Amino acid sequence: KYDDFRFHNRIICQFAVDVKAVRGLSFALVIFHAFNYIALIMPEGKLIFVPTPIGNLEDITLRAIRVLLEADAIAAEDTRKAKILMDKYEIDTPVFAMHVRNERKRAEGIINQVKEGKTIAVISEAGTPGISDPGHSLSRVAIAENVDFEVLPGATAFVPALVLSGFPVAGVHFEGFLSHSGKNRRRLALLQATARPS
Repeated sequence: KYDDFRFHNRIICQFAVDVKAVRGLSFALVIFHAFNYIALIMPEGKLIFVPTPIGNLEDITLRAIRVLLEADAIAAEDTRKAKILMDKYEIDTPVFAMHVRNERKRAEGIINQVKEGKTIAVISEAGTPGISDPGHSLSRVAIAENVDFEVLPGATAFVPALVLSGFPVAGVHFEGFLSHSGKNRRRLALLQATARPS
């Protein structure tokens, strides 16, 4: 991968001088074609949300392992938990912290890295990023900046819990973590009152 866009600029300018000398083309025309060529060969950055195991480290997909291995960096909710997973699968990708307290500050820098051609994988402590875990703010910034991102299928807590419960799965309402405030207690009471009969 090309890490420094200034390096491309130097190549383009030298390319332009050389081609002009040989072919007699206008400098502006050569620059136009050179930039188009570089745009084709430059790597496209990616932002990928990667689910990680909940409890059992074997509950991870082969695709998730490949993405973590190939990424330029990993944004992790808990770098210590990430190291345990990475040691098991011999992943040596650089890791930096992105948790609930710094996600909004980190988001802009992550998006800029993706725009520069980097692939950034996002993982939470366990489960799928953005589901009661950091990732939501980052996804909103990506959408606002027109940066495409992928969300891999994989481990998430509430789906196995739903299946184990035996409750009807039609019309499931997921609230995530609720505090003990009176407002949330009233909301739970409202949800219970409007719940569909089994």
